[in-house]
Amino acid sequence: MGTCFEVGEDMEHFDYIATSEKGFIQQIVTGWVRNGYYFYVQGEIPAGKDPTRIDEKFLFKYPIRMKAGRRFSRKKRGVQNVAYVRHDRHWIMLATQGAHEETKEGWMDWRKTEGQNVRNCRRGEPIQFFGYSIYYTRGGYVLNREKSNPDGPRERDYKNRVRVEINRKA
Repeated sequence: MGTCFEVGEDMEHFDYIATSEKGFIQQIVTGWVRNGYYFYVQGEIPAGKDPTRIDEKFLFKYPIRMKAGRRFSRKKRGVQNVAYVRHDRHWIMLATQGAHEETKEGWMDWRKTEGQNVRNCRRGEPIQFFGYSIYYTRGGYVLNREKSNPDGPRERDYKNRVRVEINRKA
């Protein structure tokens, strides 16, 4: 899935580098957006800059590197979590709803720091990379899957779902 990054004693390995475009999209969709990471900032590392230095900057500045259990606990308490994924020179940081928490690590408040660049894939601002458009929305309509009437009319799907489409420009 990605390359491991060695972190401090209370944290495990953290995969943030996707090895392919498809893996990058898959990691965003299945690892983050479907788990409540709707807010995002994306960018591209300019030629001539070292991507690993940019990675280190983000990983030091924001609460990204932590165990899944700690992320879960923070989310349950209403504290914002931040995730980071990079493929080649393309990167994205995603965040959950919640308040910034002052900790001994001294992480910066992601929402305040990124300010006007923050987008919301639930509110008409889809994530767009490599010809794909990713957003989170209420289901739509699905086929009637009841065994008593498998060929019946379509039913309304009230679940929220991550949608991945080929974007309009592509």
